[in-house]
Amino acid sequence: MKKNTGFTLIELMIVVAIVAIIAAIAIPNLLRSRIQGNQAAAVNTVHTICTAQQACFDANKKYVAGWEELGKFHPALTKEQGWNGTKQGYQFLLSATADGFTVYAEPLVAGTTGNLWFYADKSNVVRQSQSGPADAKSPAVQ
Repeated sequence: MKKNTGFTLIELMIVVAIVAIIAAIAIPNLLRSRIQGNQAAAVNTVHTICTAQQACFDANKKYVAGWEELGKFHPALTKEQGWNGTKQGYQFLLSATADGFTVYAEPLVAGTTGNLWFYADKSNVVRQSQSGPADAKSPAVQ
């Protein structure tokens, strides 16, 4: 008589169930970590934009509203570095006047790429909002 070796269907189903339980626990934490990483990167990018605007103002006595012009003052904001106004799930919007500038960071897909909106101006204080675009009255990032 030949001896059968291998796994039974029941054993395979138990292994699949265990893997499914572990995945159900791990995936939400992974997604939450990714969102937090995107948000931290967005805050750092807003600070980078503020630094570039300050360097531009120090050199030219004016703020700029275009990424190409701003890229001259910080290498991370150049097309050569892949900058196109979006980074890690956030879109960055820039405007400038003679008196100052504003920069907004908004998630590309709210709830998926980020849960917070960010704002900064020439004060270089990054502000955040959980319910839509942040502004000068929003609380500062801690």
